[in-house]
Amino acid sequence: MNSGFEGELMKLEVFEPVVLRRSMEELNGPEKVHHLLNHLLRADEQTFKKFCHALSLSGQQCIVSRYLSNEPSISRDRSKIQRSVTDSNIREDLKLLQRWKSDNLRRYHNELIEKIICDLGLMSYLRSLAVFTDHQMAQLEAEKSEMNRNRLVLSWLERGSEATYKKFCTALKSNNQEHLVINYLLESSILL
Repeated sequence: MNSGFEGELMKLEVFEPVVLRRSMEELNGPEKVHHLLNHLLRADEQTFKKFCHALSLSGQQCIVSRYLSNEPSISRDRSKIQRSVTDSNIREDLKLLQRWKSDNLRRYHNELIEKIICDLGLMSYLRSLAVFTDHQMAQLEAEKSEMNRNRLVLSWLERGSEATYKKFCTALKSNNQEHLVINYLLESSILL
């Protein structure tokens, strides 16, 4: 669930603060949506209208018009709403990740070549997370120079998918190089 929608829910006081706090702090993804929809099903008409308004203000008017314009059908369509909100957020996160990936790899290329510690520990995480193919890992392990290993890694990341990029960030974090993820690779709002 995106923070814009949650912010609108808070501003409009759609739910009790304790309901929103639990949703934002303890739950994630579909669980969040399910939790809020369960509360919405028990809410009065005014709360329902505020919920729809919060969706509209956060750029999700299509969900309102497609699923919520006929209030009695909400319980029948809850799973469709949940899927739609979740899919919408996943697409939004992927677009952000694509932009950050290309921008940050280009912008911080030289710093990353110098600062990534591509040692046996990191290579072990890269292998266990299946970040690169077996052939690529063999090529990486055969490379003697750390800077050349870093160049290889960055070139593969530039051509690779967002999923590969995200797994690489996870490997860095697991290998005590989280500062590189925070400072160079990902915005804090999408941090793994």
